[in-house]
Amino acid sequence: MDMSDVSGEDDHLGQTRHRAEPSDGAAPRHHRAVLFRHGHRREARLNLLSRLAWRDMTQHRYRSMVIVMLIALPVIFVTAMGTALEAQYLTPNDQIRDILGDADFIVERIDNWDGHCRQDGLSRRSCGDSAVDSTPAELETEQSKALEKLTLDNHELHRMRTARQPLRWGQTWVNVRVYGIDLTGMLNRRLVIPNAPMPAAGEMWASATTAKQFNWQVGTKVSMDGRQYLLTGLVRSSKTWEPEVWVRPESSLVVSDTFPSYFVRGPQLTAAQVDHLNDMGLAVVSRAALSGDYSIEVRTQLLAQILTGGALVALISATVAASAFVICAQRQRQTLSILGTTGAVERQLVGIVLQQGLVLGLTGSILGAVLGCGGANFVIWLQNLNSLDYPVPMSFRWRYALCAIVMGLVSSLMASWLPARQVASTNPLLGVRDVLRPPRRLGGRWIILILSLLAFAVMIVVPHTTAVGHSVTQLADSEVLLPVLLSVMLLYPAILMTIPWVLHWSVGKFPKRRVYVTLALRDMDRNRERASACVAASMAVMTLFSSVLTIGGFVDRLDVDHYTPRLPRNVAVLESTVAPGRPVPEVVRTQQIAVVQATVGPVDHVTEELIKQPGCRRRSGCDILTAQVSNVGVRPASEESHTGLREVTGSQLPVVVDDGSLYKVITGHEPDAAVLDALHRGPVVLNHDQLEDGKLTIGMFSEAATQLSQVRQVDAFRAPFHTEATQVPVLIGRDAAARLLGVADQDVQTSEGDIWARTSHGISAHDRRAISRSLTAASGPTSTLVLDSGPSRMGRIIVNRGTGIAIVMLMAIGMLTTVLTLADSRSQRETLSSIGASRESMRRMTAIQTLVSTFVGHVAGALVGAVPPIIALSLLRRHATLTWVPWGQLAGLVFGVPIVLGGMVYLTVRSVPEWRRRVM
Repeated sequence: MDMSDVSGEDDHLGQTRHRAEPSDGAAPRHHRAVLFRHGHRREARLNLLSRLAWRDMTQHRYRSMVIVMLIALPVIFVTAMGTALEAQYLTPNDQIRDILGDADFIVERIDNWDGHCRQDGLSRRSCGDSAVDSTPAELETEQSKALEKLTLDNHELHRMRTARQPLRWGQTWVNVRVYGIDLTGMLNRRLVIPNAPMPAAGEMWASATTAKQFNWQVGTKVSMDGRQYLLTGLVRSSKTWEPEVWVRPESSLVVSDTFPSYFVRGPQLTAAQVDHLNDMGLAVVSRAALSGDYSIEVRTQLLAQILTGGALVALISATVAASAFVICAQRQRQTLSILGTTGAVERQLVGIVLQQGLVLGLTGSILGAVLGCGGANFVIWLQNLNSLDYPVPMSFRWRYALCAIVMGLVSSLMASWLPARQVASTNPLLGVRDVLRPPRRLGGRWIILILSLLAFAVMIVVPHTTAVGHSVTQLADSEVLLPVLLSVMLLYPAILMTIPWVLHWSVGKFPKRRVYVTLALRDMDRNRERASACVAASMAVMTLFSSVLTIGGFVDRLDVDHYTPRLPRNVAVLESTVAPGRPVPEVVRTQQIAVVQATVGPVDHVTEELIKQPGCRRRSGCDILTAQVSNVGVRPASEESHTGLREVTGSQLPVVVDDGSLYKVITGHEPDAAVLDALHRGPVVLNHDQLEDGKLTIGMFSEAATQLSQVRQVDAFRAPFHTEATQVPVLIGRDAAARLLGVADQDVQTSEGDIWARTSHGISAHDRRAISRSLTAASGPTSTLVLDSGPSRMGRIIVNRGTGIAIVMLMAIGMLTTVLTLADSRSQRETLSSIGASRESMRRMTAIQTLVSTFVGHVAGALVGAVPPIIALSLLRRHATLTWVPWGQLAGLVFGVPIVLGGMVYLTVRSVPEWRRRVM
């Protein structure tokens, strides 16, 4: 800034002061005039200080812009994460709407009515004191009659019937869920319906995801129940696992549902009305009762995690912003020192820098809140454009925005207060003290000790007590992440306070074999505040990314260790139908195999033979022999959303007839005598963990009943070859199946199931997409090739992408601090150049200073960011080895980035211009 302007304004203040005071020492004649002039002088000085703060910000606009963006970063993080994650999580109102739709309450039958029991409450449709587990058949008839005759005075009732119907599309069959309700009058859950009348007879609406899955369009005709139905509209609905269509309430597709549900609008029922409905076997589920059942615990944990992470980011951003203030404080020190000689007290000088921090912090906070909320809503808007599901609502989460703005202001004031005190306390008459002496004894020793002890207590005690009696996969995200984040936040300021001493010690230990090395290190020690700011900036960014990489490595190892494959390696399953019991023609199967072999080469394939209920002559709908196996903690692959592999229920697998050929495809080994003998004796379980005590529960399964019937315990055998896959069927020989069913061998009825194939090598993602497209073209959209996708490896993605982002951020922060340092130390470099320092020496000095400051900062940041997660997560996992830690990436950031940055500075930095050398 121009110091002549400051001197002129101070002269004006001095003249005002002389005019206000009498020369002979007598008391002033007019007290009011003196008071007015004193207030005017104070107001003028405050205006002067404000103008000085504003002028300094405008003169150093690039520094101000950098500080504004640094303050805005944590605000953007908190508001964007809060808005995006809360939009993805279902709120209690969303969950209630998925149950009640637009109704005030629904009326439906009681599941376990014994003829006289009452509901536990209006949030569930069961009796707590019932004498039966399920309603007997004779009472179900009474419930059906009561539902058919249901009336409620002064209420608007909308009946909904549901049914599952096989739908013919192309050459395959699809099982769809059919809803019979007038959606124009009542929505049965969160839906966006077409702007058209409800489908008439022979018409239907389908969910948009179902239409995309089967390549339907408005105007497509499909076959259900022997009739043609025209698709007249698409409904955007929340995600479900099964295809869905909607028809008018009187449609013949849903008349088989004898237990309709009623969606009701109107006043809440009285206790006497509810009891009357309970006496008829009907339950009431109320919106008010459901609202009281939903807890805010999940949202509170989400808020705590986001705010804790935001506080850590704010602390790091405040450190970088404070580094920018400190590095650029030399010019302010000169300006404020001159103001001090004119009578400005330290409080007023501090106020100039604090005003800058307040203005920049408020600007950055508001900008961050707008960008964070606006950016998150823009992403949600783009997702809604590209999604066929129920649109995610856009909103402004004021809790996150308010907390983030306060966080930004506090971090900005923190960033400006410390350098303001240092700048304002400089005595311009005494000059600069001897800065070559070592720093004072470590200040705030007790604070550093207390923060360090608290950090280690959090990272050791909390995970140890949390993990007692629980596996790490059973813990909530907040129970895993909060101790890590809190310990990092406590340890961070403790290490930050030791930076001047650590820097002085590091400079003393660095080898000084060259003169320019000695000069560079002495300059860092002389300007210790500026060098400490550079170290703190690098440490801040390194702390953040060290924590991210360490947590990402832990997540990846958990994903790998706790993943259980669904299928064996190099085994694929061709799901030829989504409607069980309706096999596709043989010509279609031949086409499917030809498509797979055209892409991956010859494959061994076998069609599984499902065992049907004896005496069943229907083409479809027969009960299937099923085994109840032990649940071994399946963790499904995140990449597969298909429900296939005939997953009857969570731990039930089909029993299929095999002569050893399917065993060979699944295991990859030829069946020997032991295997054939086991198949002859009874059921053979390939996954040994699914069989306990050599006993297997066998029964008949029908999709309508959803439970096993004719259940009995039989002896089973473990196959000689063990597989960890959880979705392989139970094998049995034909003669053993005949003995199990009590029929002759030739009377064992089977139906064709899925096709199992073994490839000679793995199938890449590109080949899988090509096969899916070819299958759709050859045999319709319901033909799916299912492979085990393996663990999601989301942690590995975090580590790889986080490393790339960390390199860019560390390089950017290193270059930023270098540029600010060069601007602040121009006079010192001119002095060195005037006494004969060469351009090469100047460039080497700058590169060495950059190398030392970034290396020390990266080492400190790696210790703060990686040590607490390593200790805390190791205690949670109870595993001694640390192979999950991404040592290579951390080492590259600690050692590689400073070397590269030092080389870039050496090659790109400009020395003092030649004309300045000649002038000096």
